Amino acid sequence: KIGQKIEITGNEFILAWTTTPWTLPGNVALAVGEQIDYIGVTTQGSKGIYFVASALAESVFKDKPFEIIYRNLKGSDLAGLNYEPLYKIEKVEEEEKRAWYVAPADFVTTEDGTGIVHTAVIYGEDDFNLGQKIGLPQVPLLDSAGKFNEDAPEFLQGRYFKDAEHEIKQDLESRNLLFSRASFTHSYPFCWRCDSPLIYNAISAWFIDIQKNKKRLIELNENINWFPPYLKHGRFLNILESAPDWNISRNRYWATPLPFWKCDKCGHAECIGSIDELKEKSVNFAEIYGEKKTEEIDLHKPYIDEIVLQCSCGEKMTRIPEVIDCWVESGSMPFAEWHYPFENKTEFESRYPGEFIGEYISQTRAWFYYMHTVGSLLFNQECYRNVVATGVILNEKGEKMSKSKQNFPDPAKTINTYGADALRFYIMGSVVMQADNLSFSERELRETYNKIINTLENVVKFYEIYKPTEPTEFHESKMQLLDRYIVSRLHGLNKELTSALDEFNTVRVCRATRSFIDELSTWWLRRSRERFRANDDDSTVAIMTLEYVLKNLAQLIAPLLPFIAERIWQKVKTSTDEESVHLSYWPQIEEGLINEKIESEMASVRKIVEQGHNLRAANSLKVRQPLSTINYSVEFSEFSDEYKKIILEELNVEKFASKNEIEKPVEGQIDEITVTLETKIDERLQKLGDLRELTRVIQEKRKRSGLKQGEKAFAFYSTDSAQALAFVEEYLEQICQLTDLAKFERSDEIENFSEANLSSGKIKIAI
Repeated sequence: KIGQKIEITGNEFILAWTTTPWTLPGNVALAVGEQIDYIGVTTQGSKGIYFVASALAESVFKDKPFEIIYRNLKGSDLAGLNYEPLYKIEKVEEEEKRAWYVAPADFVTTEDGTGIVHTAVIYGEDDFNLGQKIGLPQVPLLDSAGKFNEDAPEFLQGRYFKDAEHEIKQDLESRNLLFSRASFTHSYPFCWRCDSPLIYNAISAWFIDIQKNKKRLIELNENINWFPPYLKHGRFLNILESAPDWNISRNRYWATPLPFWKCDKCGHAECIGSIDELKEKSVNFAEIYGEKKTEEIDLHKPYIDEIVLQCSCGEKMTRIPEVIDCWVESGSMPFAEWHYPFENKTEFESRYPGEFIGEYISQTRAWFYYMHTVGSLLFNQECYRNVVATGVILNEKGEKMSKSKQNFPDPAKTINTYGADALRFYIMGSVVMQADNLSFSERELRETYNKIINTLENVVKFYEIYKPTEPTEFHESKMQLLDRYIVSRLHGLNKELTSALDEFNTVRVCRATRSFIDELSTWWLRRSRERFRANDDDSTVAIMTLEYVLKNLAQLIAPLLPFIAERIWQKVKTSTDEESVHLSYWPQIEEGLINEKIESEMASVRKIVEQGHNLRAANSLKVRQPLSTINYSVEFSEFSDEYKKIILEELNVEKFASKNEIEKPVEGQIDEITVTLETKIDERLQKLGDLRELTRVIQEKRKRSGLKQGEKAFAFYSTDSAQALAFVEEYLEQICQLTDLAKFERSDEIENFSEANLSSGKIKIAI
């Protein structure tokens, strides 16, 4: 009797299940859940009693009616019960350990199967842990090639494990030991290189005892700066806390041999730490390697396996067959690259720990972990001070990129199309640098190219047009308001980038850089274009400011955009500057040039302009159409007139006035700033709008004709509108002056014309 609840008659069966039939010959126990409910039943036409989890009985017996004989059983009532195995393995019987009995286990569930799990200690992690815990015999039945060995049942010997499944099922069926079988879908491991099915297989191995060193590993993690920061006390700490002992041996041929020699007689083992030590302790070194120099000695198989040592017991010691886990070598990189401790002792010690390493996030449990472990064990300190973990770059469909599937954009073509800088900036500014996955987007890369690379190129080309023949010296005292603003933003960018790069936060770096480049081009330079053309003292100040900004910007973007940074540097550097931007020092932050008040008030100006454009668009008022009046609810502390001038010019409005002076207002609000525009347009304003439209069309026509700024041209026009004709005659002098025309004459026969739509009628224009 078991637990005084079950009377054993010899006709009882335990219904155990498995999804890997090839492991059944290795069965040494059956696992049950200690607190799971079980029943014993009989079925129609059967004299046997079947034990199964009560929650799974309906699914196990399906259409077979059954009668419950034993109820209210717990797994603990079945525990300890011996059973007759499917296969009597002689080697198992020879072991001095109990086998083929029911044992409680915490991994058994009633989600599927029978609630009773077949256990083969050698072929599963849960099985092995249970076997270690309760002392089950460990008898491998497969060889290193995955074929059943001579300890397996005779009919299976020499058969590949997957090919043998059919014979195993047939054999069980022929002996009435197979209750039922069905298709079952579950995850299964495959080799990531060749897609071969893999097996769990317990083998003898060499380990580093991590458990006794774990506390120190966790303490040293506190000295490391992680980016993203959450990894430090999240994923990496969890890996350290749950780390098992480290298996450092592998049963392969092509790898670094483990330097352990063992005596076959007494079992004494010795670790050899250098070639000199091997020469000293071996009995046949010269026989194997002759008079070779140290650097010529091949320490790999098969040569190293021929080296024999003398044991203290008088017998010979031979090298163990295993090789080193490659992660031991990867973890040894910081000192191994210097051939430490045999060479470069000073160089290594001056460079250790490393300042910075980076890899993708899965290396938290691989390279990051193993370097940390090796460094902690050997040097009792952290191996690196800063570490950046990235995500994975997927293709546009969100799939992992694969050489075999060719599901990725051609890198050479991508770089040839957009350049290495654009690709680098796009990736460094993406979520992949925050340990998140990035679905690579050519559209986003193209946008980066246009907004960063193209914009910078255009700014540099503009600078080259007005570049002074003699070096200019930057004087902040001569700067206009806009100049003070962009220089303040430049040094603010320096502070932001310095802080972000110290934290290894490249996303923040790229975001700040993108914003500054946009402001430099679309705000400062666009607002300053006319100053450059003036050829006066103010144009010199503008050129001087742009040169100063570009030189500093080249240094700031050098880590992000190394190629275009160098191109900018070569355009702006003087004879006293370093030959390359990458040889120059990081620029100093000039706190005295940072004016947060100007930056704040200029931000308000830009918001007013933004809201003004929104109001124009909402009311179908083109920007080229002048308006008479604007009002905004901001009072500037200083430079009020200069801010006002910028707003009026940007929005093409003539003056600022109080709200009650506006006859036909439209109003909008942005961040608590109220903007009111006058929408009434009289004849004078209408004509000024037409003048802007006409000059725009002529300028575009000049550009398409290949005419450069300042080159005089002859233009002709025709119109059927008397009002349009009168308009041209009235503003003829201004039109010619604004568009660099030597003359603008009427002609009834013109070809290759452009058309201007004025309020007074259409005009055709040819250059």
